[in-house]
Amino acid sequence: MQTTYQLLEEQINQRLNQLQHPNNIHINQALSRVLDALHIPVQAKLACLSIDTSLKHLDHVSYDNYERDGILIGDLLSAHYYTLLADLNAPEFQLKMSQAIVTINELKSMLQHNVHHMPQTQVIDAIYNIETLLLKQVLAVYLPDKLTAEPIQVLLKALDVSDLSYLAEFDAQTKTAFIQQLQEKYKI
Repeated sequence: MQTTYQLLEEQINQRLNQLQHPNNIHINQALSRVLDALHIPVQAKLACLSIDTSLKHLDHVSYDNYERDGILIGDLLSAHYYTLLADLNAPEFQLKMSQAIVTINELKSMLQHNVHHMPQTQVIDAIYNIETLLLKQVLAVYLPDKLTAEPIQVLLKALDVSDLSYLAEFDAQTKTAFIQQLQEKYKI
């Protein structure tokens, strides 16, 4: 059986088959492994991983100067997410994921414009929410009685500096310190 990562990679390749396939689309393998361990619909796993991939790709376009075509690819990834949502036909899941996307974008905007005026604990909390909110919403809809600490901890343990491109104001050493503080705060 294919993993969620493999399925999404195959779907992205099909979507982008007419384009010169960029080598800068990064699917979050840690999130994929966490989703694979959950007993939820495959389409929900793919939707979560797809929108995470889209959001992170668009972050890299904005902050890491990916080529201009990267925006269009990010839009294609986002459109793929909405196609998966339509196929899933789960209104509660769609609502929760939409709320998460809005919150994630608000937090990223807040960090982009106010990060130097925010207490460090607030920055850590913002990173935590940006990196975990999609998974939390999946769990809230499909496994509301399951303790969410373990999947969240697995995701945070695999967090990498490259995942924090929305913190363009900081160097890799500072981002690493943020990750360590985040992991320490959430007992990883």
